[in-house]
Amino acid sequence: MRRSVVAMAGAAVVLGLAAEAVAYDWDAPERWLPDLVVGWTMLGAGIVVWGARRARGAAVLLMVTGVTWFVGLTPATLYLHRGPLVHLLVAFAGWRPRTRLAAAAIRVGYVAAVVAPLSASGAATVALVVGLVAVTARGYLVAEPRARHDRFVAAAAALIYAGVLVSGVVATSLVHRGDAVLPALVAYQAALVVVVVVLVSGVVAPSPSEVADLVVELSEGPDATVRDRLARVLGDPTLEVGYWSLVEQVYLSAQGEVVELPHAGSGRAVTRVGEPHAPVAVLVHDPETLRDSTVIDAVGRAARLSGSHLALQEELRRRRDEIAGSRQRLLLAADDERRRLAQRLRLGVEAQLDTLAQVLARLDDSAAPASDGADHLVSARHHLTEAREDLDALAAGLLPRELAAGSLPDAIEALVERSPVPLTVDIDAGHLPADVETAAYFLCAEALANLSKHARARSARVRAWSTGDRLWVEVVDDGVGGASLHGGSGLRGLADRVETLGGSFECHSPVGSGTRLLATFPSAPWFAARDPR
Repeated sequence: MRRSVVAMAGAAVVLGLAAEAVAYDWDAPERWLPDLVVGWTMLGAGIVVWGARRARGAAVLLMVTGVTWFVGLTPATLYLHRGPLVHLLVAFAGWRPRTRLAAAAIRVGYVAAVVAPLSASGAATVALVVGLVAVTARGYLVAEPRARHDRFVAAAAALIYAGVLVSGVVATSLVHRGDAVLPALVAYQAALVVVVVVLVSGVVAPSPSEVADLVVELSEGPDATVRDRLARVLGDPTLEVGYWSLVEQVYLSAQGEVVELPHAGSGRAVTRVGEPHAPVAVLVHDPETLRDSTVIDAVGRAARLSGSHLALQEELRRRRDEIAGSRQRLLLAADDERRRLAQRLRLGVEAQLDTLAQVLARLDDSAAPASDGADHLVSARHHLTEAREDLDALAAGLLPRELAAGSLPDAIEALVERSPVPLTVDIDAGHLPADVETAAYFLCAEALANLSKHARARSARVRAWSTGDRLWVEVVDDGVGGASLHGGSGLRGLADRVETLGGSFECHSPVGSGTRLLATFPSAPWFAARDPR
């Protein structure tokens, strides 16, 4: 960087001397010396801003303005410097215009600079600078708080530039042209130097107040932007910010990547935030970036605050993940227990009832038709049938036989057969993890139970389909509506079950217009890995 700055400075000296040697005689210093000072001021200012690694766009435009100033040796090139100068004032302290109006003003500035008769016209010059002041003033008025400083500097410089040009036009119109030219030229040259000094004073070095403003603004945006904001304020695009991780015992960026500290002699500097026994953050930057101790303190406060934000967010994510994991484990454990109970009922009690039915059948064959024993057998078979029905209902409430066999469509069809409301069913879901199928089944069961309890619906539709890695389940009825997640435990419990599995649940039920329940379930590998079937 230092070598490049020295090289640019040497080129500026050579260019200035060469241009003045071509344009003037050395025995007329009153002519070439002010001209040389103006050109060197522009080039020197651009080199200083470039070396400070701040506002590179402004640095380039300053240097281009200086070059075109020295190139203006003929009437055709005399006004070329006004193009990049207008560009600099409108876009300060960057390169690109921020609005369409600013872009139009820059184009007009370049056109006027290239078309010499236009710039030589007093009326056109006044119109140009009045428009320039208006554009920069508007930029200040509509700027965000953090951009107000740059917009104010640009507006002030534009006002100085406009004032000297308008004064020159007035002077040449009131005084004999030959008598006013040299004083107007000297005034113009002095104003250009003042304009350059005003612009450079706003971008050369970061101030503690700028970084303090950044600290205040940290709460307005994500922490991932802190590095970019600090890099902009400090003028170091290579800046890296790392936050100390107690878990991994390394510095991590806001994106979770390890920040490698440079070795000695690498040309990079390291600024640590915190105590050796309690590190907080680290900044890896250009050695020229942080020299002022007050700026270092302000940057340290910004890094501490950002690090605290990240630590709190990480703790919040960890607690949220723990709660979500706990909910998932509880739900899966409850479903596993439900499956085990249903299986024990079917394999245990149901088998015993089958054995009892066989015993009753043998006794029935041996009993006399008109005996008291025959009547007792009929009563026993009746009670046995009722017991089987109760057992089936209990087992179905725990887990339907069809769902236990791995068929969500068959389980929903069984619900449809028991529904008192006509239903349309459209299921195209394929095989899914048991946890997802169980949640989808209970969603349909709860929705269909509400048809007769609350909805007073005449018809309903059940749809289930898969798209990529998600299952969609929809239940729609034409009832009275008015259902709400906050109106009872049924829908709220369904929503909790769906969300625990990583899905989403929607209930749209305007009064008098029916109810639509829509749930989405992820069928990701995590669920498949826990599929007990």
